[in-house]
Amino acid sequence: MLFMILILLHLSFASEYAINKQEGMLRVFLITQGTLIMVVAILFAAFYLIVSFAI
Repeated sequence: MLFMILILLHLSFASEYAINKQEGMLRVFLITQGTLIMVVAILFAAFYLIVSFAI
């Protein structure tokens, strides 16, 4: 569910990027990529904790 929201958010930024033609969108792109990286890192840490306790 969270990935669906992030993908839609990312696509909305991409459409705004196409409309505004790179006017100040680099910051938005970096924020979006940073958010996606943090979410993946949190999910990886949660998966690691679950697997380490299951063994």
